[in-house]
Amino acid sequence: MKQINIENYRKAAYSIDDMFLQRWSPRSFSEKEIEKGTLMSVFEAARWAPSASNKQPWRFIIATTAEDRQRFHSFIMDGNRTWCEKAPAFALVISDKETGGAHAFDTGTAWGFLILTGNEKWINYPRNGRFL
Repeated sequence: MKQINIENYRKAAYSIDDMFLQRWSPRSFSEKEIEKGTLMSVFEAARWAPSASNKQPWRFIIATTAEDRQRFHSFIMDGNRTWCEKAPAFALVISDKETGGAHAFDTGTAWGFLILTGNEKWINYPRNGRFL
């Protein structure tokens, strides 16, 4: 199999923080447990994301126990379940549309805070706009 040097493809046109260039989308996960404090610090970063009228319309449902992860597996599409079945945690991101027209934009901002903070801690996430 041909090896590809990703550095050749990760060059910004303008100066940006390295965290943006080091971000990547995984297609398999380790079973290694994530320490609770580490995991919660990622969600704490998301909590501090800005939102219209300071409404914070986002909610995160987190699954870390075997039982809760199995519940998530029940609604993940078959093709995606194979590469995420060993993930030590899952998070479902939902948005309260009753908070106003900016709910999806605000929730996306919180998700961005979450994934960038997670990447700094070597916690990675697939991104998907539907049930995986």
